[in-house]
Amino acid sequence: MTKQTFVTCKVCGKKIRLVETQLGKWIPCDIAHIGYVPLPYSREHPEAHFVLSLDGKWIRCYCFNTPSEGLYAGYLPHFRTCGSKVADKVRAT
Repeated sequence: MTKQTFVTCKVCGKKIRLVETQLGKWIPCDIAHIGYVPLPYSREHPEAHFVLSLDGKWIRCYCFNTPSEGLYAGYLPHFRTCGSKVADKVRAT
């Protein structure tokens, strides 16, 4: 399990968690865990997202709303759900 702390998003006002990656960078993530199924890096998947695993690794995967739906549990980065204009630009890429 990685280090984490809980804060409030300055843009949308939601309570979020900051999760430390294996490289030491802190990433804002939604509070709820999500389920995911990892994808191979060799193929393109239009529905693929990147999530943080519980041990702080970036994983390319299919996402599910609850941990029980996927093979693993992880954290969804908050910019995927935040209503800010900056988050809109990140989601578009």
